[in-house]
Amino acid sequence: MSTAADPDRALWGEAVAAYVGRGSRKIPTADEGAVFALAPDRFESLLALVKQALLTADSVELPDTPRPLVKDAVTERLRELLPELDDRGIDALVWRWGFITYHG
Repeated sequence: MSTAADPDRALWGEAVAAYVGRGSRKIPTADEGAVFALAPDRFESLLALVKQALLTADSVELPDTPRPLVKDAVTERLRELLPELDDRGIDALVWRWGFITYHG
């Protein structure tokens, strides 16, 4: 996973979005079947990448950030922590992070 044109990078972002339900659910999910449907032959390794991205996102804390700036701050932090994850994957993680942080 190294460049923006790398199909693995795009697949990783798509898998993160599918797993959390970004674009298809009103609240975040944990849908392993959605990851399997994307790449049955690479399911285990792809799911491991997705779960690692989730753990990374879950580690983000912004206690002193004013609420109107939180989305941008989380996005920036996740881009620093996961530089090889594409925009779709980052967006899905930010969406999930916000939901969990503010809605439990």
